[in-house]
Amino acid sequence: MSPPLEYNSDDDENGSEPEYQEYTDQLGNAVMRIAEQQPDRVDVWPLLLACGSYSGESSFTRWLATHADKTSDYFVAMANNRAATTRAADALIMIAQIIACERDMKTLHRLGSSRVDELDKLVQENLSDSSALIRSQAMTALGIMGGPNDVHLLETIATTDNVYDSDHGFYPYRVNAASAAERLRQRLSPIDSKR
Repeated sequence: MSPPLEYNSDDDENGSEPEYQEYTDQLGNAVMRIAEQQPDRVDVWPLLLACGSYSGESSFTRWLATHADKTSDYFVAMANNRAATTRAADALIMIAQIIACERDMKTLHRLGSSRVDELDKLVQENLSDSSALIRSQAMTALGIMGGPNDVHLLETIATTDNVYDSDHGFYPYRVNAASAAERLRQRLSPIDSKR
């Protein structure tokens, strides 16, 4: 079952007036309804993907993840575009949501297991990226889509990573990895899976 349709542009970077934001939200919802009813229409997906904000998890991004056959190529290209570091980092979160959706036994799977493995590998490869933002987002992504072995990987990073921020007096990747590991442990816990 797909999440409820709700396009929301509350991450508006242009500081638009509330009326314009409401208009774009209504327009986005209309295009989402068209895409939901006619998923093979090729004209709706570029519109939804080009205008979206992918800075976190929302009902809109979870909905996009349920349509991985239409969206995954876009996010892979975005993740590989190192010229746009912030967008590449945000794409890793979207890819993680796609993987989580594809591995969830309660959702319709739209990608084959080999494609999901390719997406997983892309996230894993970014755990050692030279960009601090991309590397941090890869850890966060692992917390969204990882499995039991990934808990151990994140815990290892959380205890051994040697990058130290002397200006602020802490190990940033250790903190990020510990947070992602905790999120992953909670997601994988038997109590959570019964809900």
